[in-house]
Amino acid sequence: MIVFLLTLGAISCFFSAWQDFRNREIHIAPLGLYGLAGMCYRLLEDGWSFWGEWLLNLTIETMMLGTAWVGYRLRGEKRIMDVKIGWGDAIFLALLGIWLKPYWF
Repeated sequence: MIVFLLTLGAISCFFSAWQDFRNREIHIAPLGLYGLAGMCYRLLEDGWSFWGEWLLNLTIETMMLGTAWVGYRLRGEKRIMDVKIGWGDAIFLALLGIWLKPYWF
């Protein structure tokens, strides 16, 4: 089951990347499949404790995106989320936080 979920996550991730490279659009279905596979995988691996780790990852990613956004705004650039980063990239990073564990060294 774990191999199936990892394969499903990889296929949906590569399909999203292919769509993004082809015409700069990402549909919600592969991203939803990627997030669902990640949640099922983490539930099988860690149980319900992954929600706290996901919220910690989401907080770190929000601070990183916010820092990049402020940096671009200080340079005087407008429309950052549509031209530079894109909403599909922001959603993908939020879903990536489901798969990864926050390790502190």
